[in-house]
Amino acid sequence: MTRELLSDDYLQPCLRIDHELAFSELTGDFLQWHEMLQPFGNGNPAPLFFAREVEPVMPPQEVKEKHLILRLRQGNYHRRAVYFDSANLSLPPAPWDIAFRIRADEYEGETTLGMRIEAVRKAEQI
Repeated sequence: MTRELLSDDYLQPCLRIDHELAFSELTGDFLQWHEMLQPFGNGNPAPLFFAREVEPVMPPQEVKEKHLILRLRQGNYHRRAVYFDSANLSLPPAPWDIAFRIRADEYEGETTLGMRIEAVRKAEQI
């Protein structure tokens, strides 16, 4: 009965955003600060960030028929992001607002800031 009274908008999971960030703030110094908050786990979840007005630079790349690799732009700043278990999702029209977590990605001895997308929605005007 409750399901009949509520629209799908009310039945969506709620995300607890810790902080809004612009891509320009995603620097090596910020990553070092973030790493000092570890260890992450049940009692200390990794912070969940939010970015507005993000656009894909190219079509998403599907990986292992499950995940998407996205190349994103916000203003003049570009980022690469992984969206796990999303290959079957229908992404909304761009621009997007995204919820994401960051992590240190290491490749060939170099550490970079990696983004893991948790949710995407059509950008909302402020």
